[in-house]
Amino acid sequence: MAPLLAVDIGNTTTGFALFEDYVSSDKLLSLLTLSSESLKSTSGRRAGIKAISSLLRNITDKTNSRIPVVVSSVVPHLNDLLAEMLSPLNLCPPFFINSFNNRILSFLEVKADSLGADRIASTAGAYDLYGGPIAVADFGTATTVSVADSRGVFIGGAIMPGLQLMLKYLKDSTAQLPQVDLRMINSPVGRDTGGAMLAGAVIGTAGAVERILKDIEKENGFKLQLVLTGGNASFIKPHMRRRHKIEPSIIYEGLRRIYLRNRP
Repeated sequence: MAPLLAVDIGNTTTGFALFEDYVSSDKLLSLLTLSSESLKSTSGRRAGIKAISSLLRNITDKTNSRIPVVVSSVVPHLNDLLAEMLSPLNLCPPFFINSFNNRILSFLEVKADSLGADRIASTAGAYDLYGGPIAVADFGTATTVSVADSRGVFIGGAIMPGLQLMLKYLKDSTAQLPQVDLRMINSPVGRDTGGAMLAGAVIGTAGAVERILKDIEKENGFKLQLVLTGGNASFIKPHMRRRHKIEPSIIYEGLRRIYLRNRP
């Protein structure tokens, strides 16, 4: 048994995914999500230690070795706080992934040091799983599109505001538009102001992603496979006309596969 803790530090949430045997299986044993904001406080980190200890309990009873940790982070100031939080547990020092140590994708055509680790991990996971050319559309705090070609070269993509950011900006920047909670919609026609805002955000985002992918294909002369992921993917999925796969845990699968290539 070779357990692995894969961590995704995002702007809104931080996820902890536990693999029971990362070498021979891609099956997630358990998944824990914490607020990234909570990691900034001592009390929040104490609560996090308790939650992670509970997550690890069944594994630590079965192994005497320290469990490796692989991390994707887009919030650099939380990196040291995460390492501090994990230090009392039976874990190895965190291994933070980047464009230079991922060992799956190459970055010949982009400015590699400016790429978010989440995009690297998700695209590496999707490419290693399905091959290329492939695009990953991640619907989270931001909506991102990341593309790798048939050679595994990361060629770039696009970033736009996420669904909640769109709705919040409309509310904060106008006198009369309301606060609207994200929910599933069935029609492109909003029957009231809130419904119209949702239609614009949800269907507008689906249409924007499809247009971006179509133009990338035209410019590069290939056909893309598409993987949808991220916390808001379920809201977008019904409105995507393009064939796609849903992979909610693709970032953790990418982290697992990257760590496999970097393990001692």
